[in-house]
Amino acid sequence: MSNSRKIEYSEVQKHNSKNDCWVIINDQIYDLTNQKKFHPVGESYINIFAGKDATWFFNLNPIHYKSEIRDILKGLKVGNLVRKEGENIPDNKMTIIPLFILIVVALFYYFLFL
Repeated sequence: MSNSRKIEYSEVQKHNSKNDCWVIINDQIYDLTNQKKFHPVGESYINIFAGKDATWFFNLNPIHYKSEIRDILKGLKVGNLVRKEGENIPDNKMTIIPLFILIVVALFYYFLFL
């Protein structure tokens, strides 16, 4: 699969499950389906953004700017996002709510059971 392929948002939205997970980061599309299990924080964070734009959240973490991370992403790139005139692609900043809940539950579990 060529990683210079032009892909519309409607196509990305179809890849929205834990078994088929495409994510938009900086208008580039990555297939993170098989990479999620290697993510240090866990699959749940990536699953929240399956079929969506994760740019704002990805860019919050300075570790994502390391060359090793960029090299991994190069190998996972499916293509580039094509924005249609007038198309509204949500930035998904409200996903901070389920992420916050996930963090609270994880901390609760950690301190209560470990």
